[in-house]
Order: sequence, then C-alpha cells, then structure tokens
Amino acid sequence: MDSTDNFLKKIGEFLLAIDDEFLIGISNKGIFNRAKKDLEKSGEIKVVVEGTTLKCILEDGTECIINEDIKAYKCSCPSRTICKHVIMCYLYISREPKSMILCESLTHSTEEKEFHLLNKKEEGTKFNFGKLLNIDIESLSKLLGEKDFDEIVKRINFGVQVEIEETSLLTIRFKDEEYKVKLIPNTKETISPKEILEEAICSCKSKDICRHKVEAVIHYEIFRGFIKKEDLAILNKKSKVEKTLLIEGVLLVKKLMEEILFIGVSRLPENIIDKVESTAVLCHNYNIPNLEKMLRSVKSEIELYMNKNASFSIASLRKRIGYIYTTALAIENCKDENKLYKLCGEHKSAYYDIPPIILYGIGAEAWSSKSGYEGVTYYYFEETRGKLLTYTNSRPTYYDTKKKLWNCLQ
Repeated sequence: MDSTDNFLKKIGEFLLAIDDEFLIGISNKGIFNRAKKDLEKSGEIKVVVEGTTLKCILEDGTECIINEDIKAYKCSCPSRTICKHVIMCYLYISREPKSMILCESLTHSTEEKEFHLLNKKEEGTKFNFGKLLNIDIESLSKLLGEKDFDEIVKRINFGVQVEIEETSLLTIRFKDEEYKVKLIPNTKETISPKEILEEAICSCKSKDICRHKVEAVIHYEIFRGFIKKEDLAILNKKSKVEKTLLIEGVLLVKKLMEEILFIGVSRLPENIIDKVESTAVLCHNYNIPNLEKMLRSVKSEIELYMNKNASFSIASLRKRIGYIYTTALAIENCKDENKLYKLCGEHKSAYYDIPPIILYGIGAEAWSSKSGYEGVTYYYFEETRGKLLTYTNSRPTYYDTKKKLWNCLQ
C-alpha cells in the first residue's frame, strides 16, 4: 500500500466521522446554509485524487484542494477564511457514495466499497477525543501563562459548571456564561497541545490561545478522569514557589528573631521597628506572605512596648516570635510542595471571573489585626452551591501615622 492509498483510507475515515454540526462549527451557520443551497443547485462536483489531496472542481470553475486536515484547505476564491466552496466539497464527498469510493482503500471491488461505506455512514463513526486531549497539564500551564492558569484553577475550585457534548465536534459550553469552545478532530499521528488549541474555535473570537480554550480542555480531562482537581491545584502552586528565594527570605527572618530574643525586649534599639518592617517587605518580595503578616504583628507588639502601652504582653510577644521561628524552620526543611505552599501562604491581590450568582446577606463584622490591617468582612450565603462566601473591605494601617499617635496617647 503506497502513500496515496494511506491518504485515501485516512480521509475516508475522516469524512465518515463529520456531519452538519461539524461543518457549521468550522465555519458558521450562514456559510453552511449557503453552501448547502448552492450545492443543491449546482449538482455534481468533479473529484480527482492528486497525491495526498483531493482536487474538487465546482460547476463555476472554482477549484478546492482538501485532505484529512480541515485547516489545510486551498480555494481559488479570494476568501481569507473557510468559504462556502470548501464546505460544498466536504458536503458533496461525504454524502455521495460514488465519490466516497475515492476515499476508501483500493482493496475492495466497487460494489463492496460502496456497501461498506454506506454501512459505516449509518453506524455514525465518531472521533476519539480522549486520545487527542490527554494532554500534559504542565504544558497547558506554560502555553497560557501563570496568571491566567491560576484563574482557571480558582474557577474550577469554585465550581464553574460546563456542559460537554461529544459528536463529530467536541463542544464545551460554560453554564451561566456566554462562552462556548469547539475542538476539531485531527487525524495526525502526532499533534502538539499548541496545535490543538490553535485549531479550537472559541466564541470569544480570539485568534490566540485564550483562557476559555485551555479551561475547556482541562474540564474535559477532569471529566474523562485523566487528571484530578487536587493534582491541578498542586501543579499551580508549584509554579509559584521558588525554593532558592524562599531560603533567602527564611534565613533573614530567622536571624532577626534570634537577634530580638538574644538582645531582649528592654534593650532593643530604636531602629528595630524599621528593621522588622523592612524584613516584612522583603518577605513580600520573596513571596512568603504568611511570614510578612507575622512580622507585622511582632512589629505592633514592639510598638506597644516602646509606647508604654498597658496592653503590651511579653508572653504574647514571645509566643509570636516562637511561632515565626518554627514556621521559618518548617519552610526551610519542607520537601512536600503542597505543604510548602500552605506554609508560605498567598497574596490576595488578584480577581477572577465567575458566573453570575445570587448572594443572601447574613451579617458583617468590623475588625482590626496586629498584623497591620483593619476593615469590615461581610458574610453571604450562596444557595446554588450551598456555600458561605465572604467579602472583605480592608486597608493596611502599618504606615498610618495617626493610628500610631493614638496608640501613644492610650
């Protein structure tokens, strides 16, 4: 069997798997309807096998070159996107048994080929998307970028729902949202994740690899059991933790805590508050928000002592310093990526899209923390998912000079 025979067999299998929905998906309903209407008027299309392609000559002289790769078409018309002529060719070949004989391996007689093709058409051969979309999630993370991938993880953990439909196209619809992603089958033996996503069709009309395409693929992989939600979250956390930077920050924190304990609170220099604050800023840069908050709470305790405030407690200060030191030690020696992420914490500085939800207000609480923040937290109940949600309006007070003056007066 030569290359031409292999090509005929591949395109035959591909044409038997496509249907009207597939052709609408790769173009649009308007183009499909025009192609269908013009095909009924024009009648027969001349189909010629040329190597590993099919050359289709329409009644008006338009020539189209097609094969098993839907994106590799060529048309003599000036259209820059898939046109009605290409759709007409696929419609004609997939619906005419005599023309489909050209797309079958040349090992059967003409009668056997036609009977075999008709039976296959009735059976409704479908594409195996599971084989195509069993993609390494880390590859998807690199293609999309850390920020957008983080948004996908949060949306999935929140419980964004999708509808998955497997026909000649794989369609993933996002419930309560207007986005819909269609993935086109590809008969290539090897295809990269980038090629799969570039060939996908998204209702957001983006020509690039958008978040919706990647999120749709991940939803499908979870649906098919290729990955678990827990693995997805751990992978995302790994990308945010750089061990070398963490060690630098941890060593600085440990050294500072040792210095405070060794000197003693009564002999601390006046610049110790600035030193604790600068170390907290460094922890922010080293992506260790938990230590950053803890250091600011220690700073608040030291300020109470410096201002001779009655609410100062040496036991509380000692407890906070000990907790910071043991947390720093745990981060330094932790080998489990998931536990390491929990020890380090995360910055609450980004927002992500969720579908519209209805919230029922329960209550609100004003608060102030020794880590240098104050604000109001509002509590809501979300009935659909049965979850309690919060919204916090907060601001940092560790640079608030008026508050420091008030502490001095107390």
